[in-house]
Amino acid sequence: MNWEHSKAIAELNRKLENILRIGRVCEADYGKARVRVESGEVTTGWLPWITTRASSDVSWWAPEVGEQVMLLSPSGDLAQAAVLPSLFQVAHPACADRPTIERKVYEDGAVIEYDREAHLLHAYIPGDAFFEVDHDVTVIAGNDISATAKGGNINVTADFGEITVLAKSDNVNVIAEKADINMTATEGKITCRAKDEIALISEDKIRQSAPKLVMDGIIENGGGQYGGGGKIYGPIEQAGGDFVSDGVSLQHHTHNENGDVTNEPNGGTSES
Repeated sequence: MNWEHSKAIAELNRKLENILRIGRVCEADYGKARVRVESGEVTTGWLPWITTRASSDVSWWAPEVGEQVMLLSPSGDLAQAAVLPSLFQVAHPACADRPTIERKVYEDGAVIEYDREAHLLHAYIPGDAFFEVDHDVTVIAGNDISATAKGGNINVTADFGEITVLAKSDNVNVIAEKADINMTATEGKITCRAKDEIALISEDKIRQSAPKLVMDGIIENGGGQYGGGGKIYGPIEQAGGDFVSDGVSLQHHTHNENGDVTNEPNGGTSES
């Protein structure tokens, strides 16, 4: 075998060895989307890594320094290689152990996963979450929808238009276990409308405060009441007890007539 033949075989072996190589990222230039990889005694030049999409739709999930990757070199030419992330290693083992789970675990502790066996989508974010759309958002659940703020408020804001809460066949419950419930309309009305009864029940008192209180319809009152400065317009029919004004009984007061005291008033109705 002559020297030229031996040289050609050695070059062929080198290229075959370089077609697939395992290495670790040793440097990264994220502005140019390039990394350098160490594989054995070889350190590559700046190479692109393979991503899922890079056209009209673009994805980005960059490999990091120390991450174990594979080099894919067309014709064994490392200068033309592309980097394929990523392989599990001792320092960074697998984050799941079942084929039914797709899971992403981030360095800060965030987790996004779907378990097709349990039919469960789970996301844990140690910081904030931001979700923005230009048009409608529709959330449909076969059963309950729960929103819990463990240490703060739940704010629902409509910059333009209405906020509608609709329960087609059951109740709408608003419960504040240890605090107040505040309803404020800064430039409009608050309307409570029901086909049946509207009940306001308090273990202490119910306060109504306004420059004018207008109540349409029949007013039924049970128990005592007091106050002053009010006016009532229209007929009043009172039943079930006496009416006393400044200590004078409507049913039992008398008048002096020619020095004699008259009998108590005769009964009657509003029609008499």
